Amino acid sequence: MYDLKKARQYYEEAARLNPQVDHRLWYQLGRIDFIESDFDGALEKFATQKEYFGEQQPNVLYMEGLVYGYKARVSSDPADWRQAELAFINFLPHASNSPWTRTDLAWVYFSQGKYEEMLPILEEGLANLPDQPWLLNMYGLALLNTDKPEDALNAFLHA
Repeated sequence: MYDLKKARQYYEEAARLNPQVDHRLWYQLGRIDFIESDFDGALEKFATQKEYFGEQQPNVLYMEGLVYGYKARVSSDPADWRQAELAFINFLPHASNSPWTRTDLAWVYFSQGKYEEMLPILEEGLANLPDQPWLLNMYGLALLNTDKPEDALNAFLHA
């Protein structure tokens, strides 16, 4: 069983002893903050991660996208939505064939009513993974909201 309290305790102890002891330290602390809905704390940890280790842990970009997306759901701040978009876009080259970044970027667009922007990012993903249900589901949502109900139904059924 993963124990967040103990994980935080040991990561923080390691950070006190040597804040650059491991290239995953601040990333993991940021993930804990995210899970506990401390979005600003997570962003601070990810900034520290990038300051100390650059892009040795590129998943920090993905996590920033998630943090800003969840933060934007609470704040409704367009700047938070934009930061979520940028983080996912910047992470895409690190995992271009993974469906998750495309699905999450599409979620950010969907949450803002940017249905047209969803289409190309999902179509690129579906070109590599034509049977991926998460991509197909998001694609169906994009099609449904861009007045293509028959195409949306086909995407949903395929998913």
